[in-house]
Amino acid sequence: MQQPIVRDARIVIIGAGAAGLAAAHELSTHGLQPLVLEARKRLGGRIWTLHEPDLPAPVELGAEFVHGAAPEISGSRALSLDEMTGDTWHIRRGRRLRGDGVFHEEMEGRPLFRVSGGCSAIIEPLAHGIDVATGVPVCGIRWSPQGARVETLKGDCRAERVIVTVPLPLLRDPEAFPFDPELPVKRAAAAQLATAKALRITIRFREDFWSERMPDLFMLSGPGETMRSWWTTHPLHSTLLTGWACDRKAANLSALPGRTLLGRALESLGRCLGEPARELEPLVERYWSHDWQSDPYSRGAYSAVHGDGVEAAIELARPAGRALFFAGEATATGGRAATIDGALSSGRRAGRQLLESLSM
Repeated sequence: MQQPIVRDARIVIIGAGAAGLAAAHELSTHGLQPLVLEARKRLGGRIWTLHEPDLPAPVELGAEFVHGAAPEISGSRALSLDEMTGDTWHIRRGRRLRGDGVFHEEMEGRPLFRVSGGCSAIIEPLAHGIDVATGVPVCGIRWSPQGARVETLKGDCRAERVIVTVPLPLLRDPEAFPFDPELPVKRAAAAQLATAKALRITIRFREDFWSERMPDLFMLSGPGETMRSWWTTHPLHSTLLTGWACDRKAANLSALPGRTLLGRALESLGRCLGEPARELEPLVERYWSHDWQSDPYSRGAYSAVHGDGVEAAIELARPAGRALFFAGEATATGGRAATIDGALSSGRRAGRQLLESLSM
């Protein structure tokens, strides 16, 4: 990771998340040296892993699970996947019932995995040897068939080719991310795709008080609750619980002060466990959360494909002339949208499209 240095480059990639770095890695394997511009002062985008020295497991503030086979990840020799095992409990009319996991149902029966060492293990190898300028928000792109001028808050740069990997809400908004000339077909396609709202909070307790009643707990599902799901680090033992809210409930929690958010989460957890929140509060040691809805560089969690969304994703994945290319989980097809694997595959696809354009 380098200090912000904006310079002209043959190829510029906007965004140093999984898609942008996968595109950069794909190009670097063919001898090209793209410049990656990242608005945040860190790498990873919506992957954000914290490694606390006194914790047995990493804390994920963003993406955590790998869904199903995920060939972009499982095929990497540098990564190891741990399948999620353990019991899933559902809250039904105040009763706890053991059953299949809610995530498994939503993901059509595909198993869940975690990346050993956290999702940062995906990002770090991709970024090795790549020229990345962090803390460089892009203000817009002026483009033509001959190339593009990328405008940033740290100065402008020229490029023959540009790969755009910004999240869907930015691609949808011409004021947040302007193109000149405008790209109405891309904007229309982006408008057909929804952005899911999600919020998560990870809490470190003084003890794993849930283990006496649910010794092999992986996930606790409470549909209708403020926090729809809670999960542990099982099979790794720890005193960490992560709560997850979605849709309207996530929107209602967004932008709350940290202690208020913690209080709402504990109230929800208490209802699931039949314990008053006031009895859980003294057990809290630390907590971590990030508001992706209020984050200006994401404005949401991940894309949601409905109805004609598949065709919209295909359109978003098409280049605009020979100058602009697009990647990101929202452009992934084949059921891989909204996943890390989809982001990686889209970045590699955009890299291959760019390479093909150079040979034309």
